[in-house]
Amino acid sequence: MLPACLNAFGVNSGGKTSVNKSNDDAFSLPAANLSFEGRLDFNVGNSFFRNPWVMAPATTTARDGLGPLFNTNGCQNCHIRDGRGHLPQNTEDNAVSLLVRISMKPATESDWNRVRRYGVIPHPVYGDQIQDFAIPGVEPEAQLAIDYEYHDVPLAGGEVIRLRKPILTFTQLAYGPLGDDVSQSLRIAPPMIGLGLLEALSEEQVMQLADPEDRDGDGISGRGNK
Repeated sequence: MLPACLNAFGVNSGGKTSVNKSNDDAFSLPAANLSFEGRLDFNVGNSFFRNPWVMAPATTTARDGLGPLFNTNGCQNCHIRDGRGHLPQNTEDNAVSLLVRISMKPATESDWNRVRRYGVIPHPVYGDQIQDFAIPGVEPEAQLAIDYEYHDVPLAGGEVIRLRKPILTFTQLAYGPLGDDVSQSLRIAPPMIGLGLLEALSEEQVMQLADPEDRDGDGISGRGNK
């Protein structure tokens, strides 16, 4: 999808893949130059993305296997219409389109090597992600509550804007305390658009562009996530 101001000048930020739509489904469309066979694959994948998963055993064998713990029962519940999720507006609002990654804080060089390779050190009980839903008969790991701190920030032109900082609280931890040596990270579900373009690149092409030590000095230290 492109803003109307760009479409008016014939600008296609995605080249031949660009789709000229600005309605609620603009992020849910296949690339404009996708082949007929590719569109069939897209539609099958999109049906899995949109429809909910269910507990096993079930009458459907294609969408069963939900749980016992989970964050939501459908991809699109988080990636709303294939777009970005959102923070809850207050403590009463649901937090379905965000998740909380957790990690033990590294204490040794071995821990740091693990963080550099995998990004996290899983908690011995809760793993690396809090799952706040569960199938019947199973306790969710925890409930999430988001509140906000508000900060007024003056700008150079004399204007004042108000920013908010989310404050996360866990309640009803079902399997024991997390402990004090745990890091937490709120994650908002990202938009899905553009992932097909990344998928079109081979692993070899991605790894050729990796530059974890920023040897070319461009300020970007990209690392392949294998």
